Amino acid sequence: GVNADYALGSEAAGPAPRSGIDLTELTPDGRWGSGLDLGDPMKGNCTFQAAGNLDPLKGTVDFWYRIDQAGEKYNPIFCWYVHEGADGSGKTELKTSGFELYRYGQSLVFAVYEPYAETTTRFDMDLGNWHHMEINWDCSGGDGASVYNVYLDGRSVVRMTDAVAFKAGGGYLHPGLWDHAWSGITLRGHFDELRVTDQVEHLSNFTPPTREYMTPATVAGVKVVLQQATQNLEDLQEDMINLSKAHRLAGDGLELNRVAMECMRIKDDQQAKLQALREQIQNGILDEGVQKIVLDLSELQTELDQVSDTLKAARLKVVQATGELYQQIPALFNQTLVNLGYLKDELEGFKRARFYAERVTKATEAGQLIKLTDKSFAASQAAMNDVSAQFYNMFHDSAGGKRDPVAAIPALAANRKKSKAMRTMLTTLSQTGEAIETAREALKHGLQTMLADESFRKQFGGFEPFIPKPLPPLIVEADGTLERLVYGGPHGRTETMSELGFDTLTETGASVKWVKKDKFDVVESANTLRQWDKYKIKLSNTVFLYAVGDSMYRPEWFAEEYDDNPEYYFRNTQGAVGSRGFDYRHPVPRKLIVKYLEEAARINSQKPYTFIYKGPWEAHPYTGWSVDVPGQRTTAFKEHGFSPVAVDAFRNYLKEKFSSIDALNDAWRSSYNDFSDIEPPDPVIRAYVVTKDERDQNVYTVFFPNKRVPGLPTTGLSYEFERCRKDLYADYLEDCYKAIKRGDPTRPLACSTSGGIMDEIMINSLDDLQMPQRCVDMWGKHASGGYGWYHSPYMYGLNRYFNKTLVALEYYGWAQEVIGDDFWPTFKLAPGAEPQDVYNSGRRDTWHEFSWDRRMLLFYWAQKIVELPEGFRTETSPLARPWSSFFSVIKSRTAKINDILFNVPIVEPRIAVLHPGVSIINAYPTDACMKIAKDVFDCLLAKQYHFGIVPEAFVMNGRDSLDRYDVVILPYVQYFDDGFDRKLMDWVKRGGTLISAGPFGLYSKYGFEIDGGAAAVFPDVTFSYPEQGKFDVSWLWEGNRDDKPVTESTLERSYGSGHVLMTLDGRGFARSGAGATQAHVGIEIGAEVKGQESDTIEEKKPDDRSRPLKLKPDSELAPAVTAFYQVLQNATSRQASVTKGNVEMVLRQKIPRDPLYMSLLNWDYRDGLETEILVRGEYAQVTDLSIEGGFPVPAIVKDGLTRFKIIFSPGEGLMLEMK
Repeated sequence: GVNADYALGSEAAGPAPRSGIDLTELTPDGRWGSGLDLGDPMKGNCTFQAAGNLDPLKGTVDFWYRIDQAGEKYNPIFCWYVHEGADGSGKTELKTSGFELYRYGQSLVFAVYEPYAETTTRFDMDLGNWHHMEINWDCSGGDGASVYNVYLDGRSVVRMTDAVAFKAGGGYLHPGLWDHAWSGITLRGHFDELRVTDQVEHLSNFTPPTREYMTPATVAGVKVVLQQATQNLEDLQEDMINLSKAHRLAGDGLELNRVAMECMRIKDDQQAKLQALREQIQNGILDEGVQKIVLDLSELQTELDQVSDTLKAARLKVVQATGELYQQIPALFNQTLVNLGYLKDELEGFKRARFYAERVTKATEAGQLIKLTDKSFAASQAAMNDVSAQFYNMFHDSAGGKRDPVAAIPALAANRKKSKAMRTMLTTLSQTGEAIETAREALKHGLQTMLADESFRKQFGGFEPFIPKPLPPLIVEADGTLERLVYGGPHGRTETMSELGFDTLTETGASVKWVKKDKFDVVESANTLRQWDKYKIKLSNTVFLYAVGDSMYRPEWFAEEYDDNPEYYFRNTQGAVGSRGFDYRHPVPRKLIVKYLEEAARINSQKPYTFIYKGPWEAHPYTGWSVDVPGQRTTAFKEHGFSPVAVDAFRNYLKEKFSSIDALNDAWRSSYNDFSDIEPPDPVIRAYVVTKDERDQNVYTVFFPNKRVPGLPTTGLSYEFERCRKDLYADYLEDCYKAIKRGDPTRPLACSTSGGIMDEIMINSLDDLQMPQRCVDMWGKHASGGYGWYHSPYMYGLNRYFNKTLVALEYYGWAQEVIGDDFWPTFKLAPGAEPQDVYNSGRRDTWHEFSWDRRMLLFYWAQKIVELPEGFRTETSPLARPWSSFFSVIKSRTAKINDILFNVPIVEPRIAVLHPGVSIINAYPTDACMKIAKDVFDCLLAKQYHFGIVPEAFVMNGRDSLDRYDVVILPYVQYFDDGFDRKLMDWVKRGGTLISAGPFGLYSKYGFEIDGGAAAVFPDVTFSYPEQGKFDVSWLWEGNRDDKPVTESTLERSYGSGHVLMTLDGRGFARSGAGATQAHVGIEIGAEVKGQESDTIEEKKPDDRSRPLKLKPDSELAPAVTAFYQVLQNATSRQASVTKGNVEMVLRQKIPRDPLYMSLLNWDYRDGLETEILVRGEYAQVTDLSIEGGFPVPAIVKDGLTRFKIIFSPGEGLMLEMK
């Protein structure tokens, strides 16, 4: 019948409790002979009592199954449930223990109770074919240390470690069935050869049974267990040999010796017992299986089982001990990788030292040492690549181990071939580490040899080694003040991130849920607690969700308490209620948000791992949209602010600002009867055509479906509408800031907005003057590496007024131009991305950020840091990628100059790039000021012209004066604030130099023509903006003189004692083409890429987000760029410059007689560079601080000028000290 052939508990089968379905029947169509028929859920099912049959502490269930028909979504394969109650019989729905294995879609899901936890893997049903499945568990470690394995056809497919333990036994086993036969869902197939044991039968992959199991306590059963015991003895002997070999490689310990001695004793004892039992069997049973004498087969089976189980338990200890030794591989790999990075860094420094020394002495030995070290580095790099490939290849047939590879290593150690592979890895890493250490020592000795050379000492007799000041502790003040640079780490494996040198890790603070109006619940991350308890590493930040896109935290009870009024939300249609964020302008949700934030901050203030808070995170209350462009893929976004609540807020804003409707009409030259008559303008829609570049990466080219072109009569309305959105959003963010500070006055709040300059994109509602002024302690944007290079000089330029701590708390863009913009979510490098290019561009980007006064970077996307072959997880993948040593290397470099970066300020600029608050709102193309400012920044940095950002508003309110600057540059500024034209042009008349990208000062902030800008300087020229195509974006204006088009690329004229240079093309100063590409900002905020690119459309816009790596010769520059540099040369002077190469320079000095510190960065991450530095002033002593201990630089000092030559590796940053 259906009953079990053998059981220690009940053998009886029965239908699922409370299912109302009959017991199923046997079918002759089993794996071998008959099996369970689970094809029709209405005809029958089957369960067995687990009491006495399944041990919740340790055990294995294995069976054969065949799925004949796919369920709609699910096919339960095997489950076990224990319900609350004395007998666990299923009288209640509450589960106290159990597991379930089922097919869901294309996934295999394994889950345990209680609390519920699950893991999944890919799954192919393979309809109509038999497959073997094994589930085993070891809960002897208790909660947090229990292990579960699932093997499909002998291969690991699921592995759960650090899991909860089963709490109780009893209940029911459910072959091919869910609890209570829920919803009538069954295996829809056949089931056979169910076996339950109280041992973990397999530790690693195995060959599934090739015949049916023999019934225990029979002659056949006894012979089988004898074979198993004999095999276990042989396996234990081999495992002990492997332990000894691993022991010699990876170290020793008393505990390891104890395990070895104990298992040796067990082996000897059980070997003797096994021999005695074997003789007893041989005396009592013929080879044909016939008993010669009467034997108690049940007792014999029990004794053999005990021997077999004891040997298996001993083997488990040995394999575990061996595996724990092999678990050192990831740490040893990462430490070796970091040391390899140090070797690369020290080798580059040594090459530069030799370059300096050759100007004084021959340094022949140094050249030979360089050749040897280059060779050693290449060999070590190849060895590391081999180890990484070997490590991940071990899991090609063990998918279950991919979930947590390090935890799976002890199981892999049970496999002879993999154990040998791990021994090879340890040997390679040990030898590689020794080779790296030898090479580093040789370089250190070679450096001292050069310094001791008699000719060298004679030349630099006064040289004193550079001794860095000790690094201050990792402490942050309530106002965000830091005393050291912070390298924040992302979500990833704590051990790996620590080995790479990150100071802080992850962002998972105490989760505060507002479960009832008068009750808050707190849930802490187990990983965060483990990280703090074990390593005392603080979180990179604690996130508060009150400004993430247009989403905000919404308590579950809110809808019931407040009727979920549509007006509470940005999306105020009935069908979208609660689907998106609260509208911060409505007083009801506003009050609740503030209360929640105060309580959340109070709770997190009590957690020792809390470091700082991140509030406005990707703060951009806009929504995804869609537009159609024939033959193109597109995506789009639309600004918020058009709900009834938002419109009322806008009208109230206007009332407060203008007091009366007559005053508004006078200002706008409008004829409204009442404020209630005022309706918002049409929303700005920011759209993109999505094409592919030569690496098959997405490129987003912006256009605006509804254009606000210059001079429209609605400019007064549109200006004040956008001004209102900025001001009210800043009011909201300030309220949130104050609430958080009330909850925790001891820790700072930082922002991490999406990225962009000149207030980012207009539909964001952000204001770069108000955010740092009143909304945060630490000001941050997603500085985006090579694509976002312009953020840091811009933020430095503005932060001169605010003195905030500059941070980047989602620094995802490092090396992004190499890795590829489509890295997310595939986590695959773009074609052609080479590890050395990632390393060099990554270190370039990081040096760039810190040289412009960034104080903390949170390096996002651990997927870029650790290897991620298919199936592995970011949280647990242990080996760093080949380029990841650059974090440790740059951290080491910047640690040595930490005191300089913090206590020696960047020199004050004499060039001002205007932050044109009015044109940022009004200028078309929308966000043009950001694009053109990037062009200007690029030109200035390329020739080492130092600049700052000067807000139009601060010139108007007296916070800054144009008289502090020699040159003012306008980045596409057609609109002026009232009175700014007089201040600007009076400054020019007094001798100032004005450079304008595009015509300037044509309109007032309300769109009325004025004559105090370009019209005053070029009265003979009329300016107009040509009509644009529907999907076109252009910065090119037309000029007419005497009814003829102006054809010059620039207009230039003296004005009073000053000088003016202007282009008609807003992008006339671009060195890198005139594309309109942008980052994929906002793709995650409810928008989708739609449409299909036509085969007939071949034009692709150039991707001009990155700064060019190299400089063109001056003779090849565009005429407008040549004029730009000529005017600058006549108007101001550079304190220092280079003769060739794309070198970024940042100068620091306290007062004129103090040392001058020069940060230099080779922007080209592909090629090294030799160039000459020219410095105004006579500096007798120049020291390269980026070489260990410092190294003197030969310089020529003459006639008030210091000049010296220098070499860079690709993407390398240096710090020089000049006295």
